[in-house]
Amino acid sequence: MALIQLFEFLTGTPMFVIGTWGQTDEEIDDEHLRQLIYVLGPLPANLRTQWPRYSSYYDDNGKSSVLPLFPLSPSTPTQHTLATKT
Repeated sequence: MALIQLFEFLTGTPMFVIGTWGQTDEEIDDEHLRQLIYVLGPLPANLRTQWPRYSSYYDDNGKSSVLPLFPLSPSTPTQHTLATKT
């Protein structure tokens, strides 16, 4: 959590943008998790089993053809850019 706050402090932009209009609490939670996975990569198996709607978004291999509902801003690092920085 501290790294997310540091990112937002340094860049002045939120790392994750979650719209809440017309969504249930479960939908908001799911979208937040989907954005975290988009940036950080697949969830560990023990966390996947605790998310009851995981299979609604991902297959058994953790693959999804659906991007997060609210895509990350252009200034937000993606999993690819994080992995390629040295």
